[in-house]
Amino acid sequence: MIYRLLKYSYLFIFFLISNLIYSQGYCPPSVDESNRALEFDGINDFVDLPYIFNPNEDFTISFWYYKDTWGTSPTDIVLCQRTGNLGGGTEPGMTIVAQDFNPNRRHRTFMNGNNRYMLQGIEQKKWTHIALVHDTSGGSTYVNGELQWYYNGIKHGKPVNVGNTKSNNDGTFIIGKNRQSAAFYKGLIDEFRIWNTTRTSAQIQSDLHNDADPTDTSLLVHFNMET
Repeated sequence: MIYRLLKYSYLFIFFLISNLIYSQGYCPPSVDESNRALEFDGINDFVDLPYIFNPNEDFTISFWYYKDTWGTSPTDIVLCQRTGNLGGGTEPGMTIVAQDFNPNRRHRTFMNGNNRYMLQGIEQKKWTHIALVHDTSGGSTYVNGELQWYYNGIKHGKPVNVGNTKSNNDGTFIIGKNRQSAAFYKGLIDEFRIWNTTRTSAQIQSDLHNDADPTDTSLLVHFNMET
């Protein structure tokens, strides 16, 4: 078992994976053979997380991944949220980031009842950086909110309309599988970060090869997989 400390000093997460391995070749955020990443076997590896943020609000998620093959499902889940029950009601769970193998090898999010895809196909056998920004501000292209994908630090495609993303104020999160214990992720993940703000293009480009700022109060999660 491996423990990771959330940016929230009072929260601990319980890693259900013991496969912390050394990455080879080009490794985020630096070229260093001592850099490590978390390996998921695509069968039963996943990471259980507490509640972190409400997907109905501003957020930025970024991570590096490497995969040379796929899990046993048509989809590999990177991050999802379980159903919440704040106030006795039922708040919907949702897929925040997924990698679809069939029919399209693309990144996907499903937060308001509709799939929203990155147009760039998923590349295998190379380290790749992905960022997803959710902007709910009135100054966005779509007044009800938009998503913007970034591929290796570059804004990819136009903003995507995600009008009226469902609110979930207490559902816990999972890295590496869906809520039904299927769609297990297969591959490596490194430098997994979540902010409760919309990162700019310049900030995301800077994030690629630099450590996260530990004094940044908007940084909710930073898993560098190094310890």
